[in-house]
Amino acid sequence: TRPTSVTDPLLFFLDFETSGLDVVGHHIVEIAALCENAACFSTVVCPPVFSDEVAVHGIANDELKASPQFAEASHRMCRLCGNLKETALADDESSDDEVATATIRECPPQVVICAHNGLKFDFPFMRSECIRHGINIGRLPKWLSDDTLDVFCAIHTNMHGGSVKLQCLFRAWAPGAQFHALRALDD
Repeated sequence: TRPTSVTDPLLFFLDFETSGLDVVGHHIVEIAALCENAACFSTVVCPPVFSDEVAVHGIANDELKASPQFAEASHRMCRLCGNLKETALADDESSDDEVATATIRECPPQVVICAHNGLKFDFPFMRSECIRHGINIGRLPKWLSDDTLDVFCAIHTNMHGGSVKLQCLFRAWAPGAQFHALRALDD
């Protein structure tokens, strides 16, 4: 990882559900990506090994078995991100009195994949699954990544003594709203 600067990126918020916390021994069982323009991608992923214990992710084995394997699921997500990048709309520079005309950006934006605790969890899991499935991870460096956990710790110094887990942030910023932990798109 290294610092970089990006002007007008296209942000995607990524989350996985996994069969456990071990990057080497466990597998991704659900992928979700939400684009800043509200486009979303979500799929359950069929792992190579099934367990009777589903409490970690809450997804029934029947649903897992009926799902695409990681290689197909990640290919679909990458294709969506690429398509959204190529068809990203330019910011509307008209005044409030004028009718806005949607136009494609002259230069495709840089894709930035954001994940909460991404550096220690989501990004290593993605790389590990790519390696296990023979997927060339050389395409991943074309995307930049950002860990929103680091962002929240940096901009909300009053949270340092408290928790910056997604569930806690959600409760603090959206009181009364329903949060469905253990599903990637909800996270």
